[in-house]
Amino acid sequence: MILTKKTMAYYRLLLLIIFSGCYSLTLMGAESCALDIMYGVSAREGRRIDFRNLTKEQNFMEDRHTVKNQEGLHFFGVYDGHGGSGAAEYTATHLAENFFKAQGETIGERLDHAFLKTDKNFLEDPKFTGDGSGTTAVVAVIDSYTNKIVIANCGDSRGILTYKYNEKAVGTTQDHKPNLPEERERIAKAGGFVYDGRVNGNLAVSRAIGDRGLKKSGVISTPDTYEGLVCKDNILVLACDGLWDVMTNEEVVAFVHEQFNKEEIQKRVVEYREEVKFLEGNNRRAKLIAESLVGKAYEKGSRDNISVLIVKFKPSSWTTRLFKLIGDKKGIILSLGVVAIFYSLYHYRFL
Repeated sequence: MILTKKTMAYYRLLLLIIFSGCYSLTLMGAESCALDIMYGVSAREGRRIDFRNLTKEQNFMEDRHTVKNQEGLHFFGVYDGHGGSGAAEYTATHLAENFFKAQGETIGERLDHAFLKTDKNFLEDPKFTGDGSGTTAVVAVIDSYTNKIVIANCGDSRGILTYKYNEKAVGTTQDHKPNLPEERERIAKAGGFVYDGRVNGNLAVSRAIGDRGLKKSGVISTPDTYEGLVCKDNILVLACDGLWDVMTNEEVVAFVHEQFNKEEIQKRVVEYREEVKFLEGNNRRAKLIAESLVGKAYEKGSRDNISVLIVKFKPSSWTTRLFKLIGDKKGIILSLGVVAIFYSLYHYRFL
């Protein structure tokens, strides 16, 4: 059988359409497809005794948080200040900024650089010369193109990653406490000591940004980092020790799962409602669950500031995946295929 040029063109066009269609479906249906990121953050002031008046509780908020999206990277951070709010405020303003400016092959390297640079700049800033405050930090960065997540912590603010239908924490940071053998050893080598679980009998964490008076006693700002992949139904919780002092990882996971698995969550109206300092996010359910978790910790007797940031991941719509694909390098191949199809249709007078 002799094939005419037009018949050959039909076959080539058919193969091109099949190839482009299969390629696009493979990319758009892959596990690494785009995820929608929903988050909510809530915080309330602690209820501590005012030592100037032992019959009165003193409320003050030293916690801060950061939510930023840039270069396809989602940056979430919670900072628990102590000795004043200066270090936490500075970190909330500059840590994400230093991360996005940092040079490094991996997210983990950029986070290491950002933590150290933020600490150094805070201590050297003339405006904070007399500021002895410090802050813990827990940060999560999610790459929206690869779904890679990196969690970094410095101090006892904690991050846990879990699944909606599996009530176990599949990833969690480790608190930096002075009594840990490796932390105690570093503190001793630097000339400091641990007394009653505190560095020099003063600070209850062994790593922090700021705390200029304890830098020569082994308090460092180097974070530990944890890497993994997120997928649909993952839930991330970042919180300061105001939550973890009164609730275990398992209790937090069980509470969050219960709330997300409900058909509908009603807005909680409790007596602490007016004390809520922050309540924001891009998803109503995530905001209300964060607020409910803060309330749960308060009801269980937490006297410290309580800050909770919850991130929920779910599969994005096919249109979102398509736009992500077009913006990705892999989408160049698909785009060229589409152009070739239209060129063939026009050139062989099919249009």
